[in-house]
Amino acid sequence: MHSGGSPNGLDHQLRLIIVDSPDVAAPLIDALDVADVGAWMWVEAERALYFSPRVLALLGIAREPKPDLLTRFFQCVHVDDQDPVRTLLLGEAPEGPFRLRYRFTPPDGPLRWIEDRGRI
Repeated sequence: MHSGGSPNGLDHQLRLIIVDSPDVAAPLIDALDVADVGAWMWVEAERALYFSPRVLALLGIAREPKPDLLTRFFQCVHVDDQDPVRTLLLGEAPEGPFRLRYRFTPPDGPLRWIEDRGRI
């Protein structure tokens, strides 16, 4: 485990950007909202995660302008599921398709299962 200023060190290792621009991305974001699906993208060159706003709504995490959003997210991941989630978030997963299921308990809600699917 990485030692740093936060319990998981993610906030010091990468940036999180909420994608809600009014330009070309807006129709895609609207379609995801209608489908009740969130989307995220890791950009290695920037060491940044781009999240659609729906991701936070589905996770039950308040969208607050605090710099510790990744720490707050990671603290909600079940302790037994943190290693694979950390590997995926830090862009260290092997190339190709992935499917990751993990337990997540939002600050004001019950335990829920999250499934992330995509391609690296």
